[in-house]
Amino acid sequence: MDWPLIIDRNRDALLRLLAVVFAMAGVAQGAVVQVLPRAVRTEIWGVLRPAEAAFRRLLVVAVVALEITAGGGSARAAPAFTGKSPGGIPQGPGARIPAFALFDRRKRFDLIGKKPVTRGNPRLWMPGMDAPVFTKKAVALPDDPVSAERLFRRVMALQRALADLPKQARRLARWQARREHTPPA
Repeated sequence: MDWPLIIDRNRDALLRLLAVVFAMAGVAQGAVVQVLPRAVRTEIWGVLRPAEAAFRRLLVVAVVALEITAGGGSARAAPAFTGKSPGGIPQGPGARIPAFALFDRRKRFDLIGKKPVTRGNPRLWMPGMDAPVFTKKAVALPDDPVSAERLFRRVMALQRALADLPKQARRLARWQARREHTPPA
């Protein structure tokens, strides 16, 4: 099989998905959004999580098919350094982008099926009041503005990882090598 061609096609498909994410947010590609309507943020999460999972699977294919080793030897060379950060993502003080998470978060099966115990609403009462006052929670509406900072940090991490796939594949190969050489506890 022509693994580099397959990897490039899937990488291009993921880049198109990222373009969709930026279009959903209504901003130019590479821009960071601080606040989005709740419904838009939820839709973006629905596109971003599967895209991240697909990229993780693509990394595994890249490591196995292209025989990338922990030492850095690979069938594909890393792109030359141009003086800018990969993917043209701005970096500097306060604009730090986290590294792409190589693994999905662990699922907690001990919480599935258990509902949190509700103790009721807090009651407020002061001397002179006839009855306690119950506070009501505000109903969340789809158009409520919510923070999108965490979401776009993950979008930028995925964009940067897609811009430098060989580097991410070497990260995964190094992790696998460390895991193989670590004695069991």
